Amino acid sequence: MVRSLLLLACAAGCLLAPASVVAQKDPTVVPATVPMAISQSGQFTVYGGKPTDRGEFVNLCEALSRDVASVTGHKIAQWVHPFVVQLTVSDSPMVVQRRAAARVFQLDPKGFRFQIDVLLDEDFQMSEFNQEFIKLLLLERMFSADRPEAPSDQLPGWVLAGVSELVAYRRAGRPADIFDALMDARQIPPVAEITSASLESYPDSVSRGIFRACSAALIQALLDQASGPERFQALLEDLAYSKLKLEDLMRTHFPAVDQTPEALAKWWTLQLAAMSERSAFELLSVAETERLLEQYLRIDLSSITDETLAKESVADSAPGGRFLKFPKRSAVKAPVKTAFTTGTIADFATFQGDSRAPIALKECDERLNSLSARCFPLYRPILGSYSKVIARMLAQDTASLKAEFEELARRRLEIITVMGGVTDYMNWYVTTQVKEASNEFTGYAEALKSLEKLDARRRQDPVTLYIDAMERELAP
Repeated sequence: MVRSLLLLACAAGCLLAPASVVAQKDPTVVPATVPMAISQSGQFTVYGGKPTDRGEFVNLCEALSRDVASVTGHKIAQWVHPFVVQLTVSDSPMVVQRRAAARVFQLDPKGFRFQIDVLLDEDFQMSEFNQEFIKLLLLERMFSADRPEAPSDQLPGWVLAGVSELVAYRRAGRPADIFDALMDARQIPPVAEITSASLESYPDSVSRGIFRACSAALIQALLDQASGPERFQALLEDLAYSKLKLEDLMRTHFPAVDQTPEALAKWWTLQLAAMSERSAFELLSVAETERLLEQYLRIDLSSITDETLAKESVADSAPGGRFLKFPKRSAVKAPVKTAFTTGTIADFATFQGDSRAPIALKECDERLNSLSARCFPLYRPILGSYSKVIARMLAQDTASLKAEFEELARRRLEIITVMGGVTDYMNWYVTTQVKEASNEFTGYAEALKSLEKLDARRRQDPVTLYIDAMERELAP
């Protein structure tokens, strides 16, 4: 009851104040008749809006709090500072300038209250609210309830971007696409550049996406160290009240950062490489599945040595039982080799009499089994059909195999055609149903301008021109 009265007494006001996270004095008291909803934990209170809106934001606050705690390894204990979410409709006389504005108020005699003012209109983006709310969650862990002074906003941009991106990264199933692209492009920014930059310092959406991904990888690398969550919590507390620079705080709390530039670059590259690895639950696209399927269906008899063939022949001819009797060397048949070296499984008529064919077919079947766990779902029946064909080939049952291979190729082409049509329809629908101009592709235009500026500064010496020409000539 006392907590509810406190929240009611501190709830709404000052909507026209600037959107800042610098601690302010407690706002004026609002009437107790303002509709509200309190979360299950009691920490989050939502005012204004429709009942459905209040319920949605209450659940969203609890979910974001759990996600941030899970990402940072923080144990959710009894909360210290209350949170207030003030919902405002677009026709209200008190309209905030931003769709989601975070503020911190100082309570008397000590403590803080964290508030976020939300404008619900047609331009409202939930991602903006998530960003501001995660910022308040991190600030709440920075501010001590026993410190009466109001510290200024000392939360670095890479910490906010990294935690926010990690939450989205885990919700999406840990996709490795962007980290894989960073490793392929070999454009890995150093740690010092990430910790000294902010999201606003990057002009285009591509650079901002790289910054968010690298910030997430850096946060994950720090948390993966020994006692990482505890060290990260200590870093947040020192960011609010310590007079030391960020670089000194990083070296104090995380020994992995306090090393030579070469060792630090190696540690940082290995972290990005680890996050670029696809998880077992991340499915491949149609194009990626087709590329790997073409690769896995290859038969390479030239890589099978005589030693491997001899071991396989001995293992197949040895009887079972506790005491194995190995045959004499004279009992092992001489290997039969054909002129076939490399090709696809559909060339079975060319290599079916080769002694190395069973080994190559078994290796092919193992590759297909590994692909079936993460291939595009429509390809799983096709991979099963290929495994059945390989079993028939090992049993020397090659009747009508050519027709089966043609049928499998037709089914694969049908999947490519259907999924290509789905993509074309979705692109057509998005393009034709837009009723007004948007700024969705503004960032890409800015990225193109940045690339053009880089091309203008490209070196024009003979060696560089020759290397560029050879790169274009040899590019796939």
